[in-house]
Amino acid sequence: MSTELAPRPYQLDCLGAVQGAFGQHRGVLVELPTGTGKTVVFAHLTNRWDGRVLIMAHREELIDQAASKVKVITGEAPGVYKGKDDLGLNIERWPRTIVTTVQTMCRPGRHQRFPREYFGLVVIDEAHHSVAPSYLTVTDYFREAKILGVSATPKRLDKRALGQVFDTVAYRYAMADAIHDGWLVPVHQQCVQIDDLDFSQVRDVAHEFHKLDLENLLTQETPLHKMARPIVEEAGTRPTLVFCCSVKHAQALSEVIERYKPGATAWLCGDHKLSPPDERRRTVQRFRNGELQFLLSCSLFLEGFDVPEVSMVVMGRPTKSLGVYTQTLGRGTRPLTGIVDGLETSEERRLAIAQSAKPRMIVLDFAGNAGRHKIVSAVDVLGGKFGTDTRHYARQLSEEDKEAKPVEELLNQAEKELGFILEERERRKKIKADVSYRMNTVNPFDPRQATASQGGQYRPAEEPATEAQIWKLGTFGVSRERASRCTKKQASGWIGRLKREREVS
Repeated sequence: MSTELAPRPYQLDCLGAVQGAFGQHRGVLVELPTGTGKTVVFAHLTNRWDGRVLIMAHREELIDQAASKVKVITGEAPGVYKGKDDLGLNIERWPRTIVTTVQTMCRPGRHQRFPREYFGLVVIDEAHHSVAPSYLTVTDYFREAKILGVSATPKRLDKRALGQVFDTVAYRYAMADAIHDGWLVPVHQQCVQIDDLDFSQVRDVAHEFHKLDLENLLTQETPLHKMARPIVEEAGTRPTLVFCCSVKHAQALSEVIERYKPGATAWLCGDHKLSPPDERRRTVQRFRNGELQFLLSCSLFLEGFDVPEVSMVVMGRPTKSLGVYTQTLGRGTRPLTGIVDGLETSEERRLAIAQSAKPRMIVLDFAGNAGRHKIVSAVDVLGGKFGTDTRHYARQLSEEDKEAKPVEELLNQAEKELGFILEERERRKKIKADVSYRMNTVNPFDPRQATASQGGQYRPAEEPATEAQIWKLGTFGVSRERASRCTKKQASGWIGRLKREREVS
């Protein structure tokens, strides 16, 4: 077995947790981020399992990957049962492990070919789909079998409970932890502000943006160019995956990118008529080979797309779904093949990634007027241990900065600066103004006193620097932390002096 497929420490922990959970539960769920080897985990579980195993997924690409890894890890080729494929009439002679598409297995007459007790374990890849009627048909039929679900994004946008299938989460490994442990590459976020991009009028449908509204907005000529040019310029020579909101959007954006960099772009979609499987495979292979730099996708590549060379992911469509964004982000977080396996410590792995041809990945977001919408970004995916205010502020920092910064750095900076702001607020609550005043007793009915002076002098507490001043100081290289400590008067004087120094130089 190759080093790449030997179980890693966290995978061994995961396998132990799953086997322990099966002692008390029928349905067990595992959450592992993309690029950390979900298929490897259930292939090793298959190798350990004493009995027959059924592995199901909803895409042929996932089934092909599973069959390949199961063969290497178990030393036995699994049976492949999909579409019109058949494994013969005598099921007792079939391989111990069967991999299949759920579309095949849920058909009448297909799953009934097997006795209900035939499989001891049913594995569901991309288990967030497991509450679909097609999956439930199969899992309800094989009611004696244990069920293992693996997913990078177990939370569903439609809020349907995975508790219909799974009783417990046996193991969870966060993407931020996998990056820190050196199994995934660091994520740098770059946000491009587009003034003409107004999402405020886009409607909501089932907790997500209305597809047609989004398409109408994003396929206008101005947004297309304001997306295409930064994509080309920020990508440099990086292999780049671009996620679009519709087929029309993918076609239009691909055409405009071609104007800036001819011959570098192709688009694919999940529709088999528009993107036949053979054409899809050829196009992906050209992308792998470096013949194409930009691959645009609609309803495709969120799952089962394993191209470690991808070092830039472009969110060409906004989303309100943490799961969808996590899936897109995961397309670029894999380190290059052979970089981290075999290294003992997280420090060694992080150093190997830093010295590789892919030391980081960049996720490119486009910001406009979001209005009432809460648009998900990389700081939401990787900022689980941080509060909502910190994540929101980190996104603001990303939008203000022209450089692609590590998401972890943005979150730490936001937490630190918010801490100073809160401290300042608490300090100001205790400030009492130094006031001098005088009083006159006035009889309002006495005309001789009608013009008598009253009142006094007021010396207010010094006001803090405004957001505009803090931003302006930032353009001169002054850190936000330092600028936010200034008073309004100090900031004004500082800005004036820095302007004069810049003019002289």
